[in-house]
Amino acid sequence: TRPLPYMANQPELNSMTRSILVDWIVELHRNFRLLPETLYLCVNIIDRYLSHAPIARKRLQLVGVTSLLIACKYEEIYPPEVKDCVYITDRAYTRQDVLDMEAHIVKILQFKMTVPTGYPFLQRFLHITKATRATRDLACTYMERMLLEYCTLNFRPSHVAAAAVSLALNNPDLPGKKYHNANADANEALGVVGKKVPHCSI
Repeated sequence: TRPLPYMANQPELNSMTRSILVDWIVELHRNFRLLPETLYLCVNIIDRYLSHAPIARKRLQLVGVTSLLIACKYEEIYPPEVKDCVYITDRAYTRQDVLDMEAHIVKILQFKMTVPTGYPFLQRFLHITKATRATRDLACTYMERMLLEYCTLNFRPSHVAAAAVSLALNNPDLPGKKYHNANADANEALGVVGKKVPHCSI
């Protein structure tokens, strides 16, 4: 279920168009006040679908909004309706377009929606390191920021989550560094001691 780099098979897309799409999805996620799990699953669905099916650039937004709808149906108690998806795309697509894309996505993904996204790993690592509220907020910020980066598909979600927690623990501007000094083994628990996070540029 792990999405792998796919841009070589997408002639009309690049990492920037993906980043713009995910940024738009994040905005929708905030406006609808959805669960964090929904956002991570949505991005996972987008990447898994694009790794299997070439898509025209003009239909990328349709893939994004339909993936959000699928993720909402899986994670939310009250998911948005199809008419909401049509409205937020400024009626660029019809109701039938959304339904057809939904059927195509779930068929391509073989209805596999229970996947290990980075979010549960992040929560687990924050728990075992006994992270403070400030550390948790910063780690979540790092993790959400990395959703926009196409190059993170080269790494397992657990590794990205561990890196986000490690960065938060080692941020010199983080309030309450006394906590980190008293728990210097936190990075060792994450298995990232002495490892460098590769530079990622789009």
